Amino acid sequence: MVKIFTRTQEQPQPVMPVWWCLDNEARKFIASLLENNIHCNPRMLIVVYNHESQHEDRYLVPLEQAEVYVQFRSAGRNQVFASVVWDGEVVGEYHQKTTFHASKYLNKTSGRYSTTFIDSVDGRVVDDRKCSYGLSEISVRVDPELFPKKPWDWNLVNWFFGKKPIDQCHFRRRRLLVYFVALPVTAIWSVIHEICGWIMVVGLALFGLKTNLYTLWHPVKSRFGLSSLLRESSEWYFTKSWNVLFRPGFLLIILAFAFLLGSGDFNSALIISLIMLVGVTAIILLVRRLMAKEAEKWLEDYRKRKFERRRKEREIFRQALLRKHELLACNEVSRTDPDWVLKHKELRTFSLRFDRVKSQVCRPYSL
Repeated sequence: MVKIFTRTQEQPQPVMPVWWCLDNEARKFIASLLENNIHCNPRMLIVVYNHESQHEDRYLVPLEQAEVYVQFRSAGRNQVFASVVWDGEVVGEYHQKTTFHASKYLNKTSGRYSTTFIDSVDGRVVDDRKCSYGLSEISVRVDPELFPKKPWDWNLVNWFFGKKPIDQCHFRRRRLLVYFVALPVTAIWSVIHEICGWIMVVGLALFGLKTNLYTLWHPVKSRFGLSSLLRESSEWYFTKSWNVLFRPGFLLIILAFAFLLGSGDFNSALIISLIMLVGVTAIILLVRRLMAKEAEKWLEDYRKRKFERRRKEREIFRQALLRKHELLACNEVSRTDPDWVLKHKELRTFSLRFDRVKSQVCRPYSL
């Protein structure tokens, strides 16, 4: 069995810690998974589902992390589900075995998760979840007054991005990027865009081509950039198409090419380059032939040493995971204090401390 907990002594906030524990049966099951396949990578899948907006957020974190800070993006009743997932083989529709990666639970198509975890009709968890073990849930009700208000420059900053920011920290990063990078770069780009555009207009005119000047008058609205200079124009040529070789641009190219062919330096450089290419190729082939036998023996020894080293590393890694999983026993985990994780050196990580500080200064924006 898997159990999850959160703070219950205080009013729910838009960001709250969620931690979990494993009973004896769950730890034995995960230990058997690691023994059969060290690369199964057991993780905890956290799903936050709002029944009113039907918005769903998912978190996939290492099982030994023991705790994660989740964001509630919608006010009202939010249901938090947790299940252990891993990478493993599943039987497909036609009874063929395929490898399922737990990271697929985070894949999205058109803004929606590709895999179904919760039925949107009745809000229940589906029964055909792949490579999963156990299920636990808690309910959290968040008041709408707890969400932050949108800043005064919300529209200006988000104009440069396709999606809305998730939380206050996300918006602050965007604001710095816009004011110190995006706006100056946009101004410089506009100047370079105009200069290059007019150079292209003059160059195309030398070849008798008409241009569409809309992109130069409206650089921000143009969808195709400088490539649209030749778009939306039914008549490209000032002159007839049959006299293409007599246009100023083509005449200059023909004269330059004729000058290079008549130059002795060009011919000498071409001959020297060909000789160097043939010589270097011959040296490489000779060295490869002489070293082929020694390289084959060295590679065979290297593969054996590499296989043995990886076997020992996998065993050390498996034992370390099992020791951390023992700390997640339900009789060892506090059900009310989220700081219990920080008391264990094996579970205490920089990312967890960072998420704890971030939860206090970065509230998510309501959808």
